[in-house]
Amino acid sequence: MSKHLDTGGAASWNGWRMAGTQNPKDICLKVLDRRGRTCLEWRFKSIFAHKKVLACGSPVFKAQFYPAGFGDHNQSDLVKSNSKEGGCDVLEIKDTSVEAVELMVDFLYGKEI
Repeated sequence: MSKHLDTGGAASWNGWRMAGTQNPKDICLKVLDRRGRTCLEWRFKSIFAHKKVLACGSPVFKAQFYPAGFGDHNQSDLVKSNSKEGGCDVLEIKDTSVEAVELMVDFLYGKEI
C-alpha cells in the first residue's frame, strides 16, 4: 500500500475504501458504552477501521493519527498505541453509545444511513 492516500477522485477513493484485503484495517475503536446503571450492564465492542478513512472524514482523528499531516511522513510520525487487538492499534472511546460510534464509522465509509 502506498504511504499516501490517492484522493484523485471519487472512483479512486471508493476503490481504496472498498479494497479491504489490499488495505487492511489498522485501528480498533474499542467502545465502552456505560449507559447502563451498573457496570454489569455496560457494553464493550471493538470496531475495526482504516486510520486514513477516519482521518479524511474527521479533523480530530486526523490530528490524533497523523499529527504531521498526510504529507511525507514515516512510521515514527504516527501516533502509536501501547495496546493491540487483532494486529491493530487500539483507541478507547468512552462515554458514548456503541450505536453512535457505528453510525459515525458507517458515515465516514460512505454507507447509507
